[in-house]
Amino acid sequence: MKASCFYISGMTEDERGGIFRCQWSGGAPRILSFTPLCRNTFLAWGKDGRTLYATARDRGCGAVAAFRVAADGGLTRLNILPAGGDSPCYLTVSADGERLYSANYASGSFSEFLLSPDGGLRKLNRVVAHHGRGIREEQRSPHPHCCVFTPDGGYLCVVDLGIDRMMLYEYDKLRGISPASACAVMLQAGSGPRHLCFDASGRNAYLLDELDCRLRHFRYADGVFTPGGLLRTVKPETPGGGAAAALRFSRNGQYLFTSTRGDDSIAVFSVDASGAPRREKTFPSCGASPRDFNFLPDCGILAVANEFAGETAFFACDQNTGTILELRSKLALPRPLYVLV
Repeated sequence: MKASCFYISGMTEDERGGIFRCQWSGGAPRILSFTPLCRNTFLAWGKDGRTLYATARDRGCGAVAAFRVAADGGLTRLNILPAGGDSPCYLTVSADGERLYSANYASGSFSEFLLSPDGGLRKLNRVVAHHGRGIREEQRSPHPHCCVFTPDGGYLCVVDLGIDRMMLYEYDKLRGISPASACAVMLQAGSGPRHLCFDASGRNAYLLDELDCRLRHFRYADGVFTPGGLLRTVKPETPGGGAAAALRFSRNGQYLFTSTRGDDSIAVFSVDASGAPRREKTFPSCGASPRDFNFLPDCGILAVANEFAGETAFFACDQNTGTILELRSKLALPRPLYVLV
């Protein structure tokens, strides 16, 4: 059961880092509990809403942990397994709730886990490696940064920053993904794609390029991505260009928000009836390196994880107009990387 709380990943190499269970109360955030977890960088819900998955490092290796979520949002560890790759950075669960996938950034691979009926990790079933490199220094090898299912559930999309491709793998409930079915959506050389999301209709996809700070729009249908518009997340004159990090829709689905590190900003895009985005506004993140952000439920608050500031900033946000109104509070945490609601 998802309680009225939210979770923030605080990434360190020791017991100071882990999962912070928080609540917005009385106009300010407060920490309800803390679960130590080495090198926790990402969090994901299970399909039952009673299981939470987290990236980690265990015994010197990349790992994935599963937790049972109590009615009050408290966490109890079910188990932890090696990820089969280094630096797991993104997790997603299949629509049928049978499998979990991990994008392993440093090792250029992604992993498939079978899940137990209680939501625990039953076993690491397979590891699929990518091959190649890009044209930039950051692209000397493959770097899967995101794994997301298409809304129809038929494909797993693995976004690879290192090779400028989005790889699609057919998914079958009985067999899982099919490595032999792999096909690639080729992207501009040096763009460094990072994260992918779909709108509520399932007919529009949005891909965020980290290295060139661009938002790409695609029409999606039956495993085919048809390119649409391409927009910058920062102004052309931005020094150093920045590094795009996260993208999410507002809770009402009317606006798409992105964050860019270096520029330390949040950009807001309106989305028309056809799904095409248009950049409207840019706001400061009020901290260094906005790695992630999320909209807290039922309180009109946007939480921004400013990684190198060592704090999460909380803004009043009008999602009907896509406007960040004011900074309400900050919460000091060790290297906050991800916000899960």
